[in-house]
Amino acid sequence: MVILLASIFQGWYGFVNLAIAGLLILVYFLIASLWAAHKIFDGSEIIDAIFQIGELQASQTMVYIDLGLRSKGIAFSRRLSTGRIIILDVYNPQLAPARWLARANQRVKRPIEDPRTIWKSGDIDLLPLSDQSAPAVILIMTASEFLQEGDRMQLLEEIHRIMTLEGYLLMVERVRTPTNWLTMGPGALRLTSPAYWHSILNRVGFRITQEVVQNDMTQLFRAEKGL
Repeated sequence: MVILLASIFQGWYGFVNLAIAGLLILVYFLIASLWAAHKIFDGSEIIDAIFQIGELQASQTMVYIDLGLRSKGIAFSRRLSTGRIIILDVYNPQLAPARWLARANQRVKRPIEDPRTIWKSGDIDLLPLSDQSAPAVILIMTASEFLQEGDRMQLLEEIHRIMTLEGYLLMVERVRTPTNWLTMGPGALRLTSPAYWHSILNRVGFRITQEVVQNDMTQLFRAEKGL
């Protein structure tokens, strides 16, 4: 906008078209990013897909791995009747240093009292649950917030440890897709490919049994313990 106004006042009309084009590009990416954020962080569609692909029941126990944000864990609890959800907060600003996460954690309110919800704090290298005690574990864009692959592996290894033999992991991650390129531009370079998550899950010992693409932006993996 500054360049556009300066070009008009100075009579540099050759720069006006360039400035307008640049402004339109910025407006496009702003609108596209807001649309994408609504689709992803609203969460209702993702939660619906998780319940469907995981065949989750309102009477069962499940584990949700959180980064201190609490909102999605509460959203899951509201869909339960006699079941319960154990929400494990593994947020560590040194391992997941995104500024938006730090700001969001500062604004988070105290957890509400709900008999369907159990709140626990833990570390990615030691989740506060015993071996083979979790029938279903849920991750929503959590593993990718850890910058080091070793930290992601450690978290997934702990999940593998606490899962029952018949249990499964339901993991959602934003991946490189045409829509993400259109909404994020060069920022999509920060995203990983579905093949990356295939590789890391297989290395930990998981076997992917199903996957679903949501809005051409996120991918939901259902993974079980490998035989």
